[in-house]
Amino acid sequence: MTDLFDLFDIDGVEVPKKEKKVKRKRITNDKVDFIYTDSMSEVLGDMAVKAGLKWGIQSGSAKSYHGINPVTFIDNDYFNYDHKVHLEVVKLHRPKYATVQDLMTEEQCAEHKIKYHPFEQIMDWAEELRQYAENVIVIPKYLDCLPRIPDYFMWGFSAGGWLGNSSFGKGNQVGPENFIGHRTHILGASWKHQLNFMEIIGDSCVSLDNNSISKIAVYGTFVWPDGSTGKLKEDLGLNVTNNWHTALVISFG
Repeated sequence: MTDLFDLFDIDGVEVPKKEKKVKRKRITNDKVDFIYTDSMSEVLGDMAVKAGLKWGIQSGSAKSYHGINPVTFIDNDYFNYDHKVHLEVVKLHRPKYATVQDLMTEEQCAEHKIKYHPFEQIMDWAEELRQYAENVIVIPKYLDCLPRIPDYFMWGFSAGGWLGNSSFGKGNQVGPENFIGHRTHILGASWKHQLNFMEIIGDSCVSLDNNSISKIAVYGTFVWPDGSTGKLKEDLGLNVTNNWHTALVISFG
């Protein structure tokens, strides 16, 4: 029988050779803030924190959250940005990181069917958020805006949008190489892709958030340390009644 606690020892997990891609240096929590974002479940947030991760929420679906675990990261409702609501939640929790509405062109907004906000308006919102968040994350999705972003803001890399596989970011024109030299937060994508982007961005990557591990855990799928995936039954011989929480805890570890 496999001891689940053994799986929390990342160095002790042997990844199947056929899954290994590139040997990477281990990235530890003292260099990057690893954040699990989930507004709907305090239980999962508690599990993530106990496993050593930070916890993030989305302001649009967490207006009344008053849980016991500290909120490190607050994202916004990308499709229906409500600055008043977002500001209230950020003001309540005073997080280490908070996003503001993405910087997008009118054409990009039309493609996503979201309201366009000019650069100046988003910068005004970001300045307001600075009063209550240690780091405000500005998410640029077109190249022309990059020289105009004040240096004191962090940059957010829309990883899913760059890959073209996320409804939250298709059409992102700003690739990972553009973030070198700027304190960066990686938003979205799989753990495997996030590892690859961290290699490109290097030490400029100071934080990232992930909830794709929750989506795949529903099917009993977890991630190995190198980003490849495994199955509870096929790879670990575990036949459990709760695939989701079991797989997710292993991924947290």
